[in-house]
Amino acid sequence: MAVEAIYIAENNWEFQLVNVKKVKNSVQFDSIRSVASTTELFQLIKSKTQVSLVVTGRGIINRKVAVQNNDDKEKIIQKIFPDAQVNDFVTQIFDINDNLKLVSIARIDIIENLIALFSKNKIPVVDVNIGPFGINNIIPLLNNVDSVICNSFKLKIKDNVIYDFEITENIEDIKYLVSDAPISSKSLIAFAAGINYLVNFKESNSSEIILINENKKEHYYANLFKYGGWAMLIFFFVLLLINFLLFENYNKKFQKISLKVSEYNYLLTKYDTLNNDLKSKKKFLEESGLLNNIKLSFFADRVVSDLPKNIKLTELNIFPLKEKQQKMKEAEFIRNTIYIKGLSQNGTFLNDWVKILKTYKWIAEVNIVDFIQENFATPALFNIEIKIK
Repeated sequence: MAVEAIYIAENNWEFQLVNVKKVKNSVQFDSIRSVASTTELFQLIKSKTQVSLVVTGRGIINRKVAVQNNDDKEKIIQKIFPDAQVNDFVTQIFDINDNLKLVSIARIDIIENLIALFSKNKIPVVDVNIGPFGINNIIPLLNNVDSVICNSFKLKIKDNVIYDFEITENIEDIKYLVSDAPISSKSLIAFAAGINYLVNFKESNSSEIILINENKKEHYYANLFKYGGWAMLIFFFVLLLINFLLFENYNKKFQKISLKVSEYNYLLTKYDTLNNDLKSKKKFLEESGLLNNIKLSFFADRVVSDLPKNIKLTELNIFPLKEKQQKMKEAEFIRNTIYIKGLSQNGTFLNDWVKILKTYKWIAEVNIVDFIQENFATPALFNIEIKIK
């Protein structure tokens, strides 16, 4: 917000307000108002709105001063007020040429009291100009004018520079075009101050005023906190978003890998189960002698090869079980043993056959375990045990 404060008398001010803002690479202005009192002003301006202030009116001395090359600010002030103390005044100087300057000067207490009034209403003043000569900075925007009338000043222009001025009683409102946008002559000084702050054409008097420096620091740190806070917030948001996306990505991969690991664990468990089952069955077959099909076939074939016609076999059990198989218990076999059951017409035929069996080199012994015959008319039941070497 740009504000021209026109000093009428002690504690009596009038104001011109122009809302100047920078949008991308252009400057825009609107909400032009005239305000007749400080009470109305502070009702219009919202708290914490940054203000670029320009002070004109009574108590502001404006002069055209002839200077020499080595004249500093103190010498220029003393040409206007010979006995003045530099620290008691605020000045603003614009060049006409090497030998002429336009000078605006005001007592510092007037400016500081006004700034304190703004600060009391929580409106920070971030830039201060004095006098009407800040219009110098916007002359290129005014479409080739040779003079500008603003409030009680007539500013004479040549080669886009104010070279002279005069006080005029003509305070009529004149419309000027600023980049084809109309603006009232009453608002030009405030508009120029706003442009000067946004574009920084020429250094203002802010550095001479302690309250302005404090406001600038507060404004700087407030912006630093604001934009730094947003930057940190955006940074951590992006960081969290990236972290979330990475987490989601790796979580999906982890779930897939976990599923595969579960499948592999299941297959390994099944493999171990089958492998143990295979070993158990292999052990069973090894102990039973069933793996050696040649020997089993040989035993069976040799036992029956010399069997007499008068003997019939009802059971041939090679490597029989020690006891009846029970659940959850490994089977045990009687190794190197053959049990034979059958029918014989009489004991003579059985004894003859036993003698033949005993002649086999692979048989260690043959024992008749049972021989039962109720009478000579019926065949006898027998049970033979053969031990193999």
